[in-house]
Amino acid sequence: SYMRIIQLGICLIEEKYVDRIALLSTFVPGGRIYKVKKKRFFEEKKSAYKNKKRSKKTHSRFDLKQQRSSRGIKIFKGLPRSVISTIRRHADLSKIVALDIFVGNNDRGKPNVLYDKGGDKYYGIDLEYAWSEGLTEDDFDRLEQRILKRNLSIRELKGLKCLKQYLQVLVAKYSPELLYNQLDKLIDFSGLMRCEDAKVVVTLGLLIQEKKQYITMAYNYANRVITLLDNVLP
Repeated sequence: SYMRIIQLGICLIEEKYVDRIALLSTFVPGGRIYKVKKKRFFEEKKSAYKNKKRSKKTHSRFDLKQQRSSRGIKIFKGLPRSVISTIRRHADLSKIVALDIFVGNNDRGKPNVLYDKGGDKYYGIDLEYAWSEGLTEDDFDRLEQRILKRNLSIRELKGLKCLKQYLQVLVAKYSPELLYNQLDKLIDFSGLMRCEDAKVVVTLGLLIQEKKQYITMAYNYANRVITLLDNVLP
């Protein structure tokens, strides 16, 4: 979906607070994946009594989230095996994961993925946590161990190859400097820096600098993932 920032003081239909910026979003077709009842992938299981083909729901083991929580503590795992196994199902899923890596998004749960049954396409929504925490060296080390030490299937390798290609496109097209400029333009357009409260302006300035640091961290991490996949993929 696409979003447009609505400036301060502009009143939209049903908008309650004109003293705040707003977002105007477009819609994408489809619905949340846990509501889709389509059956598409099949798995053959042999039994001592029967030998039949059992249908398996598309999203029964669907996972694109690169972060887990343990007792309220966030734990990054850098492309868990469950994510690698999921992206083998459809090229769109590799695109979504590549974008999440590039922007450091760690909130790609099932509610944030839409599936259009008619067009057979997946859409990722909600990037609220993009460039908010960044990925760490530990994430990359875990990813490297996971890929080098495990035997991946042909389809999983194909999914990782697609992911690498999409990451290369993003890295080539959006440099940190370009993203800095876009961020500055959005902030200027929103009118937030023209707030009369000096404390708000100072706080916002610090948040912008922090966001730019996360942009750099995520960009460097994406480049390391590309290099790793170059070395391990056939």
